[in-house]
Amino acid sequence: MNATNSQDRNGNGKKRVLILGAGFAGLQTAIHLDKILPRDDGVEIILVDQNHFHLFTPMLHEAASGVIQPGLIIAPVRRVLRNRRPIFVRDRVDAIDLDERRVRLCRGEIDYDILVIALGSVTNFYGIDSVRQRALEIKNADDADEVRCRVVESFEAATGEADPERRRELMTLAVVGAGCTGVEAVAEFHEFREHLLREQFPELDPHEMRTVLVEVQDRVLSTFDAGLARSAHRRMERMGIEILLNHTVTGLSERGLEFASGRPPLPSAVVVWAAGVAASPLVQDLPLEKDRMGRVVVGSDL
Repeated sequence: MNATNSQDRNGNGKKRVLILGAGFAGLQTAIHLDKILPRDDGVEIILVDQNHFHLFTPMLHEAASGVIQPGLIIAPVRRVLRNRRPIFVRDRVDAIDLDERRVRLCRGEIDYDILVIALGSVTNFYGIDSVRQRALEIKNADDADEVRCRVVESFEAATGEADPERRRELMTLAVVGAGCTGVEAVAEFHEFREHLLREQFPELDPHEMRTVLVEVQDRVLSTFDAGLARSAHRRMERMGIEILLNHTVTGLSERGLEFASGRPPLPSAVVVWAAGVAASPLVQDLPLEKDRMGRVVVGSDL
């Protein structure tokens, strides 16, 4: 199939199921349909993603900390779909036309009979441009590599810094957002940095290293059981992680993280933003009912 040209969804006499996104939802949908639909039922399954690989996102934190190699959390989509019916098209989705039942890609268009939108989420910066420009995020393998490199570079700079305040800033890492992603990330990064100091930077004082978790609500893991959240809070404090609750971030400048409360900025050479996600912009533009996060509201049958 040539994905660079517009496809007639009825040209081959088959009903076309078009799946956008090769994350967990999209890839599993393609595999499941291949299993449950008879081979001769006249259905064509097409899976589209801008990357040629599926990323196991729950282990991005381990990749960022160097516990595992990034290549271990990547699986080529074509390999996963080998000997299966779904057709993989590597391309970027630019627009969705629900009226015409057509999806515009970077290199062409594809018509469909049934559309499955599984484009995933993007980092939600809540309109704070300075955070968008300066903070790091953890959404893909490149992000994980950038976090790791930034940590190492900040320690390298600290070895030659005579000013104690600037040195402490270089040895400070802050994670904003104490949901699942933020809690897992801050614990992983803290242990990584402790190990890095012991193994490669013995000239730096471990007591000057600072790891901070910032949360806008009054507890960590706000969507979890309160007892579990308290246990996680105590565990992180025992590790040496500082936790700032009820702190709303309003910006990120050269002085550090800025807060609505008027608290002095928190100087930090590495800031990781894990304060939430939003639906893909392509989904946000669709004339469909959505929840407060911009996700399309669906029924039990999707």
